[in-house]
Amino acid sequence: MPSATRSVALNWNLQTRWQIRTGTLVHKTAVSFLVAGAAVITLSGLANQDAGAGRPREPGAADAGSSIVDCTEASLVAAVAKANANDGGLITFDCHDVTIPVRSWMGRLQNRVVVDGENRNITLAFTADFSGCLPGDNGIKGRPIARLQGEFNVIRNLTLRHFLESVQVAGPNNLIESNRFLGHLCSDDAVSTVARMALNTVVRKNYFENYRDKAFQFNYGSGVIEENVFVDTAQPFRAAYDNSGGGPIHIRKNVFRSSDQQNRCNGPHINGRALVYFDDNRLECRRGLRVGGHTEIVVRRNSFLANGRVGLEIRGNAVVSMSENVIVGNGLSPGSSPAGGVVILESARADLGGGALPIGGATVVSRGGNRIQGNGAFDVRNSTGTPVSATRNCWDHSSPADVRALDTEGAVEVEPLGPCSHEPNHQ
Repeated sequence: MPSATRSVALNWNLQTRWQIRTGTLVHKTAVSFLVAGAAVITLSGLANQDAGAGRPREPGAADAGSSIVDCTEASLVAAVAKANANDGGLITFDCHDVTIPVRSWMGRLQNRVVVDGENRNITLAFTADFSGCLPGDNGIKGRPIARLQGEFNVIRNLTLRHFLESVQVAGPNNLIESNRFLGHLCSDDAVSTVARMALNTVVRKNYFENYRDKAFQFNYGSGVIEENVFVDTAQPFRAAYDNSGGGPIHIRKNVFRSSDQQNRCNGPHINGRALVYFDDNRLECRRGLRVGGHTEIVVRRNSFLANGRVGLEIRGNAVVSMSENVIVGNGLSPGSSPAGGVVILESARADLGGGALPIGGATVVSRGGNRIQGNGAFDVRNSTGTPVSATRNCWDHSSPADVRALDTEGAVEVEPLGPCSHEPNHQ
């Protein structure tokens, strides 16, 4: 019999938003199709955004604004000024295995300024009298590392040690990659987006360690945070502001962990107003992921492993869709808040499988496939009073009745159950 082709009626809902600021054009699209007699199928125009796609050619050594600095703070600052005056330039170093004391900062990078330590093992170390500084909050007015004021600036392949304030991203299309950020006891944060024009920020393949407050403070904009390692950072990623004028935040393929004491890492905390895609990350901290405020977030293929308090905590008015995550061994060191694998509180809404939620202007359907096992008192705790759909998942027990009675607390719909087949991702 020849294969059949079925025609269906479509209701097309296209939401398009253009942002035009200082010559930068960003197109955001969310599309949903309502298929007659079928479920909602959703697509997001930026859900699989390619980090750094469409970037212009970076300046080369022969460009008028380029410099090879002699490994002093004064030479570096002068090189940044030269690049700014020539609409960009490549800044490299003529030394190897050197620590450069910095008492101030690199300065403002305007447009197309690339500072590249290459493979030379260059460390920029903030040097100051730290007496009187405040743990996790600067306190002595230490300058930022730099401010990416314009667009298409790059900071890469450097070790940045003991700066008290961050690389501040103010403009669009900036890139921070392959650096080592080593915090001081009093460091505030390592990277921050500080203006609404900080669109399409890319932060990738960096290492962050020993930040008592935040490693990445995401205030505004949009971007990709991928393939970074966060170690002993109290809040590796923090987003607490209203970012409704910005765009999606893609957090993917990162590792969040502590070295020995779990209380040095409290996990990412997102409780403003933002659209987030949280994919393929690995979390091993005191707390895994905390979501609140008016956050809308899709959580896929992550590993929440042995986070002492909770794997994923959802509260406020957050809306969370979860699929294909491994949530194992969390909530075994409970504190004052409810512990477990996934904990849903206040007015939050969550779908762990079989439901449908509005996220990013579209309807997102979770197919389940989560492995939720060995999580303290309960694998899933729902205290909202609104039923949570959690079908087609793997649990500690193999019958729906036992899962409802022993693995969940509150109104959680678990039937049908799913297979127990997938393992944690190993970033």
